[in-house]
Amino acid sequence: MDEALEGFWTAIIQQSETKGFQVPLGFRTVAYGEGRAQVEVEVTAAHLNLRGDMHGGAIATLIDWAGTIAIVTGDREHRAGVTTDLSISYLRGAPPGARLRAEATLLKAGGAIAFVDVTVYREDAAIVARGRMTKYLDS
Repeated sequence: MDEALEGFWTAIIQQSETKGFQVPLGFRTVAYGEGRAQVEVEVTAAHLNLRGDMHGGAIATLIDWAGTIAIVTGDREHRAGVTTDLSISYLRGAPPGARLRAEATLLKAGGAIAFVDVTVYREDAAIVARGRMTKYLDS
């Protein structure tokens, strides 16, 4: 594990002990580094909306999570920041049992702002959602 992400995970673990925070919704980080991240999740009943597909809020959380990891690994100061803007286009549903993969790419991390692009795929390579996120990188 690279130093930047190790520090990020250490902070998450410390928060979980003091604030009850957990890795969201069963997400698994499968690849990361140099401003990129891949996060996977299997859609379960806990993720579903009334239509029986993965809830848009759960997809938004997946996009935010993957994007944050990409930012941490690409920002020279390894800051996670605070989301200031999240724009998502939902293109397809994701039914129970579907395996999703979010692929995040850091577009730019500057002095105080970072921009990231995230695409969420089903296992059949269909795009479920596309997201763009802006984060304020506090020091």
